[in-house]
Amino acid sequence: MALYSISDIALVTPLRDGMNLIAKEYVASKSTTPGVLILSEMAGASKELGEALLINPNNIEEIAASIKEALEIPAAEQMRRMDSMQGRLKRYTIIRWATDFINELHEW
Repeated sequence: MALYSISDIALVTPLRDGMNLIAKEYVASKSTTPGVLILSEMAGASKELGEALLINPNNIEEIAASIKEALEIPAAEQMRRMDSMQGRLKRYTIIRWATDFINELHEW
């Protein structure tokens, strides 16, 4: 958590779905400090964390451009994005996820 909280940028680049908790842990750690999440569009968390900079992890130029963009985002905008993602994570708890999952099973 200490490394997350002092990091200005988190670059999470799985080539297929994975590392969702890493992305969410980074977002959760940034409650009082700005930061930018750069996230693979292939990670499942990209559907929830739309305020992250989404990238194709196979495209090196896109990754480099997103790092540059992340370094240039004003702190107020970073905080706005983090607040939005944190709010979504607080609302979509494991209990809500499990309830949604069970409800979908019942619809089959």
